[in-house]
Amino acid sequence: MQPPAKSNNAWVKGCAIGCGVLAALSLLALILILVLSVAVGKRVANVVGVLTGPVDASNSYLGAYRAGDNTVDLACSASDNSAIIAKLDDAKGAGSLSRYYLDHSSIVNGTARVTGTVSFSDSDKYARLTLRKHGSEWKVCDIDVSMSTTVESNTTALP
Repeated sequence: MQPPAKSNNAWVKGCAIGCGVLAALSLLALILILVLSVAVGKRVANVVGVLTGPVDASNSYLGAYRAGDNTVDLACSASDNSAIIAKLDDAKGAGSLSRYYLDHSSIVNGTARVTGTVSFSDSDKYARLTLRKHGSEWKVCDIDVSMSTTVESNTTALP
C-alpha cells in the first residue's frame, strides 16, 4: 500500500493566513497615515491661521473704514481707533480709499505688523498696520501711511 498523497490544503491554508495578516497590516498602515494626515493638517491650518489672522483683521478694518462703517470694535481701543481714523483721513485728503492690498505679515512677541499698499483717489501709499491680540481676535492698534510704496524687507510674505 502506498501512503496517501499529501494535500495542498495546508499550503492554501498558509497562504490564506499570510494574506489575511498582510491585509490587516495594510489596513493599520492606512489608518495610521490618515490619522497623521489629519494631525499635520490641523497643525498647518493653525500656523496659517496665525499668519493670516492679522491680515484678515486689517482687511476687515480697512473694509469697514472704506464703507463708512463702525470700526471701533475692530480697533484695540476707542482712542486708538480715533487716531487711526485721523491718520487715514489725513492720508486720503479730499479723495477716498479706493482699494488696499495687504500682502506681508510678521508677528514678534505678540505684536503683528501687516504691510501693503493702500490706494486713495489720487495716489498709492505704503501702509503698515500694528495689531495685538485681544482674547482670540486680532485688533488694529495703529497705522502708518507714507507716500512711499516700498515694502519693508524684514516681513514675511503670505502665500
